[in-house]
Amino acid sequence: MKNYIPYFLIVILTAFCIYIYLSKGEKNAYVNLSVINAEFEMKKDLEKKYNETVSARTKILDSLKLEVIMLQKLVEKSNDKDQFYKYNVKKENYLYKENEFENDNANLSEKLSGEVWKQLNEYVEEYGKAYGYDYIFGAAGNGSLMFANSGNDITEDVVKYINLKYNDKK
Repeated sequence: MKNYIPYFLIVILTAFCIYIYLSKGEKNAYVNLSVINAEFEMKKDLEKKYNETVSARTKILDSLKLEVIMLQKLVEKSNDKDQFYKYNVKKENYLYKENEFENDNANLSEKLSGEVWKQLNEYVEEYGKAYGYDYIFGAAGNGSLMFANSGNDITEDVVKYINLKYNDKK
């Protein structure tokens, strides 16, 4: 019977080591990207600035359009070539500005969105390191994460963290 004790201890010790190794596991979680993006204070601040810029540009375009409409009415009432020339110049200026503002608005929107996602990625990485996560997945509803246990959803905690970091940085 004594000959089996060393073998028995080796088996127990091996089983214990396997158990420790397997129970170590990785710490994984996921966040809902649309919620994080929508609740991020930086995005809200930049969106407000973007809307102010678009509004100012819209007012400029509205003024130009009004001038074009007024000149158009003058041209329709008279056959004055000077008025017709002014009308065409004003109309071309309006169309040029409209196109310029549309392009600028699209570029500004893309730039601001890029800044938001860059900062979000940095904050989520900091969060993951601070709380010992091996992976934090982003659930975007596009099939990249098809299912996750809701107990692994850390969206709310991450939203609080990123807004705290952003507001401290202000």
